[in-house]
Amino acid sequence: MMFIEKGLVGRAVIVSLMVSSLPSFGQKSPEELAEIVTVARRVDMPRKQVAGSITIITAEDLARFRQPVLYDALRRVPGLRIARTGGPGQPVKLYLRGAEPRQTVVLIDGVSLRSPNDPNGNGYFLGNLSTANIERIEVLRGGQSSLYGPDAAGGIINVVTKRGRGEPSGNLSVEAGSMDTLRTTWSTNGSKARASYSFVADRHETEGVSAARSGTETDPYQNDYLQGRIDYQLGDDSKLSVFGFQADALSNADNFAGTDGSYPTKEKAYLLRTLWEFAPEDNEWFSAIGVSRKGFRSTDGFGSVYRGHTTEFDWRSIVQLSERFSLGFGIEHADDQGKSNFGQDVAMGMWGGYLNGAIEVSEGFFTEFAFRYDENDRYDSKSTGKVAFSKAWDDWRAYGNLGTFFVAPNAFYYTWASNPFTLKPESGASCDLGLERSWSEGRCRAAFTLFERKTEQEFNWNNLKVVNVDVEARGMEGELSFALSDSVAIDLALTMQETQDVEKQRDLFSRPEKMFSGVVDWCSSDDILAMTLGFRYVGSRTDAGSQPSPSFAVWDLGSSFRVKDDWDIHLRMENLFDKDYAEMVDPNGNPYGSAGRSAFLGVTWRY
Repeated sequence: MMFIEKGLVGRAVIVSLMVSSLPSFGQKSPEELAEIVTVARRVDMPRKQVAGSITIITAEDLARFRQPVLYDALRRVPGLRIARTGGPGQPVKLYLRGAEPRQTVVLIDGVSLRSPNDPNGNGYFLGNLSTANIERIEVLRGGQSSLYGPDAAGGIINVVTKRGRGEPSGNLSVEAGSMDTLRTTWSTNGSKARASYSFVADRHETEGVSAARSGTETDPYQNDYLQGRIDYQLGDDSKLSVFGFQADALSNADNFAGTDGSYPTKEKAYLLRTLWEFAPEDNEWFSAIGVSRKGFRSTDGFGSVYRGHTTEFDWRSIVQLSERFSLGFGIEHADDQGKSNFGQDVAMGMWGGYLNGAIEVSEGFFTEFAFRYDENDRYDSKSTGKVAFSKAWDDWRAYGNLGTFFVAPNAFYYTWASNPFTLKPESGASCDLGLERSWSEGRCRAAFTLFERKTEQEFNWNNLKVVNVDVEARGMEGELSFALSDSVAIDLALTMQETQDVEKQRDLFSRPEKMFSGVVDWCSSDDILAMTLGFRYVGSRTDAGSQPSPSFAVWDLGSSFRVKDDWDIHLRMENLFDKDYAEMVDPNGNPYGSAGRSAFLGVTWRY
């Protein structure tokens, strides 16, 4: 049974589905593409193959708020806390269900963006990823290490880029506004015969705000982002794809959040991916082989230079053994290397293999299992696994998931370890249990989920050195979506959580006990005018120095007006009520700055 709650004017989609059939290749219509997700078992597949709850942010959602960078588009996902250390271009922290940023896997078209040497301790290159040319963003919460490897303790964020299809087309968008912001985006895509393509160039520049809350000078930021892919249909049953992106960013930072300063930071990241996919005409077997090369370089204003690169190979398959049973398996290998100008030179090799099965036990009752084995040449081998279920009846559905995980330290953490010979990988287990109901023919939906995670030997800092500590996190998520009419839809999400450092008996830093967010969408009957009002509330929390940080609420507005079939005018406003708030504090407890009321006006031409 399938539940799909879809916003009438392009709001986020909440999907809770299970397993059935295998994917097929070839050109797909927009309607078919709307029924495809990737995050479930690392291949494009119908949504009914997904075990558990998933939040999907569509291209229409992204177009409504016009956020230039990925993390801003994620701020209202249930259970997800996004915190930036200052204005645009500053480092970003991502906490999913209270997990550390490095414990949530960030993927782009199924490829992990894990950095082997991230000086911000996030584990992933996130701050400079553009939202241009994105088809959808899929967020799966809960431990998923058995499918996605050592880093998926918190969950998965998968970015799916647009594929070329149909006659050549494109668009040019220009936006300008507060903080001397200018963003120019050009994209094109299309297909002919067996080939299709999609390319985008995006430049975003702004004077920004001071990272020091009490500062007077701005911290400017600019980012040049290039991304593209080419797909070629080798035959009726196979396809070859080449995908890549490059982000080249320059920002200015202060002396943490304490005082103004001029510390220019350069960050450059790239990814190049080749993928061969094969599925016989009987559609009972699917296989994919991929090779990836990715690199990261950061030069901060204090003279530190960090470099990292990774070469990866992966092979995965899914076999439909019967109408009710499918089996997936895969092998992955990665070589990481991280260097710095102060002597750091660390290399790691990793192998992993997984087995994943999905069984339709009876009508409306599904189970899923997964087992994974990982080996790191600096650490012992490790096995993880998970089991999940989904039971649907009438308009109700119950679901649950139990999984184990582990996270090996990257080159940065290994170098800064208090004792690199005794530093241990993180390991633990997570579980969630939920109940949901839809009514009014799918126009309304409510969901309630309990979750808990325990982590042993989690990486933490003590006197500027990395050590292991034990932590716990537990909480609940509530979601409510309903359509008041054919033109108005509302989404609400509430998260309540507790996190704790077990040894020190204190809250984990920057994890609020309460988060509440919502979106109200409205569109005119002729679809010419559309407006979206969103808000996010972040409750009080403990921050660095064990000091309390006050709660805050921020409201944003997005609107678009279709002048002609090929012309749109769009307006976005952030922090409507000019709230003075701080998302993060520095290690000394000083709050970082944030932007006041801002407005941005743009125009898009489609051809």
